[in-house]
Amino acid sequence: MRFYFLLSMVLMATRVFGQCTITASADTVRACPGEMLALSASGGGNYTWSGSNNLSCTQCPNPTYTAQAGDVLVVSSNLSVNSLVVNGDFSQGNTGFTSNYIYNPTTIWNEGTYAVGPNPNTVHPNFGTWGDHTTGTGNYLLVNGSTNSNQILWQQTLSLPPGVQVDISLWLLTFVTPAGSMQISMNNNVLGAAFSSPSSAGVWQQRTRTFTVPPSGQCILRITTLSSSLAGNDFGLDDISLSYNCTGSDTVYVAVSPPPVLKARALKRIGCDSLCVQWSNQSGLSPSGHTFWWDYGDGSPLDTSYSASHCYSQPGIYYPVHYAKSTAGCENQLALAPVIIVPSPQLRADVSDTALCDNGCVQWTNRSGLDSNFFTFWWDYGDGSLPDTSFSGRHCYAQTGTFYPRMYVLRNDSFACTAQLDLARIRIENSPALSLLSAEGGEWNGSVYVLEPELATAVFRWQVNGVNQLSVDWGDGQTETVIRSSSGAFDATHDYQSPGPFKQCVYYQSSIGCTDTLCNEIDFWPSVEVPNVFSPNGDGSNDRYYPTFYSTERVEWAVFNRWGSEVFRTQDVTEAWDGTFRGSACAEGVYYVEVRMESPYGGQARTARSSLHLFR
Repeated sequence: MRFYFLLSMVLMATRVFGQCTITASADTVRACPGEMLALSASGGGNYTWSGSNNLSCTQCPNPTYTAQAGDVLVVSSNLSVNSLVVNGDFSQGNTGFTSNYIYNPTTIWNEGTYAVGPNPNTVHPNFGTWGDHTTGTGNYLLVNGSTNSNQILWQQTLSLPPGVQVDISLWLLTFVTPAGSMQISMNNNVLGAAFSSPSSAGVWQQRTRTFTVPPSGQCILRITTLSSSLAGNDFGLDDISLSYNCTGSDTVYVAVSPPPVLKARALKRIGCDSLCVQWSNQSGLSPSGHTFWWDYGDGSPLDTSYSASHCYSQPGIYYPVHYAKSTAGCENQLALAPVIIVPSPQLRADVSDTALCDNGCVQWTNRSGLDSNFFTFWWDYGDGSLPDTSFSGRHCYAQTGTFYPRMYVLRNDSFACTAQLDLARIRIENSPALSLLSAEGGEWNGSVYVLEPELATAVFRWQVNGVNQLSVDWGDGQTETVIRSSSGAFDATHDYQSPGPFKQCVYYQSSIGCTDTLCNEIDFWPSVEVPNVFSPNGDGSNDRYYPTFYSTERVEWAVFNRWGSEVFRTQDVTEAWDGTFRGSACAEGVYYVEVRMESPYGGQARTARSSLHLFR
């Protein structure tokens, strides 16, 4: 009797395959603004440049470009990629891929095994002598097909350009007929119909399928054998390759260097009627290496001072500009904040709320009709926090109490024109605190309340002052409203009808909108559902047997025949029994299942025993 084993698949690091790449002449070009530069690109065919209107041409490999700060140039070209996957011709031996077949370099006599080599006869005396597809002398994959269908023969994970359409092709040669059957999938999606190795032995034939690369670019490519035939189903695999068209690109970063970087600050720029303004030059540029000048925006002569001072005599809006030029000839300018001279203001503000809970936030809407470009606003929220200079006010109070906020506006002229508005009083109160007094029916394990699965009734008691009812969400789809009892507490009882875990939450809302929520995790001691009928007849229904476990951390279960002999045992909660013992189908009849379960919350291990009727 032959025995068949499953080779566990090992996830491989994603391999980058055939990315679309062209190369620009430089990653970064440096120039002063307006300087003309020569660009070039290689590695593609027809080129397209983008990213600037200052290119002499956009459909040529070697345009000229007029430098402009902030430009990022991109050159792209259409490319065709046609190449083997990693070790697609198996010239590197048994590497670059994973398989659920068993690798044996010396013999593939048993079904479900494979080797990598140049001649199938050297690993199986019943196979002929045929060379690989590429040269006739190289390696290829030599396969003795598995009698278990849907077995992964070959798998590889590749990173490809997202969104491209890819043709994957491979070559097959049949060792012994009848031919083997298989399919190709990408990210668990089957590509087209299943296909077979050639109907005649010793002849190489190509098979091709097509897929589209997902946005992530990661593609898990898989060849799965479908046949479960013992006779035939033996073949060779070679030259797995991909082909696609894509667009490659490269980026050229433009560094306009070095224009003077300007920074200036006005000490006061908003006033009533007339205003004298002083600007502090904060650029950090050396006066000996740069020339500065100021245009005050009112028609007065240019000022060549390092820092500037100017008096405006008429109301209006003025737009001063600060200029500088370096010794290298690079110029720059900075549009300064406008100088605004306006009449005295009138204030008005609407408030969102005046009574809030805990750390309440209040929003004031400035309804004064004043333009924030001409006025400076600030808000004193009455709780000792720093003034807020936003146009409209928003503040979150961190303390309870009564507060008296004010709104201010400033025109900052020589007459110190200001205005203020006493806003509505703000009252912040504490929310009632919700707490759990007691819980019955189970026991606490850390933060989890654990119940018996057969007696899943929980009794909870909460306390909160200032409200008359609570809302409870039991976590299993059931909710209820709980009224305060004569004792002053809130009592509720609930029966859980199915295993958890559940998240139980209780919450309330007071008359002024204060809320609080208290949640507990509900779980159960281990339990199991043990089916009592099993029909592993290959019809696709009820062919695999396993118990269903609830709230378990470790399990062990076994199957015994009616004479008490063990036919199956596992500690894997996901592993199922296929109705065989040592590779042979078990007879119909009554079997017994014994289960041992351990809880994640400790305590004594629990056991269960049940009978099982096996039919075929």
